[in-house]
Amino acid sequence: VHERAKFFSVAKDSKFQLSFNTEKVDSFRLIGYENRMLENEDFEKDTVDAGEIGAGQTITAMYELVLKDDAYGKYAQFDFRYKNPGEESSRLIQQEISTSPLNMNSASENMRFAASVTGFGLILRESEYGGNVSKQMIRDLGIGSISFDPFGYRAEFIEIVEDL
Repeated sequence: VHERAKFFSVAKDSKFQLSFNTEKVDSFRLIGYENRMLENEDFEKDTVDAGEIGAGQTITAMYELVLKDDAYGKYAQFDFRYKNPGEESSRLIQQEISTSPLNMNSASENMRFAASVTGFGLILRESEYGGNVSKQMIRDLGIGSISFDPFGYRAEFIEIVEDL
């Protein structure tokens, strides 16, 4: 009931592409979405089917990055293609990503919560990429990111983590 607006598409055939600066990023890995990856040449093809985005909906993609020592400056280019409902030609939005290396303590609440959920998924899947993620780390990140939780979904997530 709370998400009914998401059934109204505001962007169709939505797809994004990240290009990492090899002078700043040593390696990267997309976490999840493996079944939705497109070939590089399909990004610009308007005939290739991609995802729909509903009104008020956000999409989050998490990457694991290994940064080089000097990671300041431009480290990625974000390209997003979408079609307006009823249109057949896509539009392109581009954004350069330049920032200092992320410190989780200074990250936004949404970023910390997304990292918490991602860590939980790694534990549930018993992923070889879990590194030092722990239930306590997931709980701490999650609890520190629930100041805005109008429907109680984030608090419910913390309860699920604690019951594991």
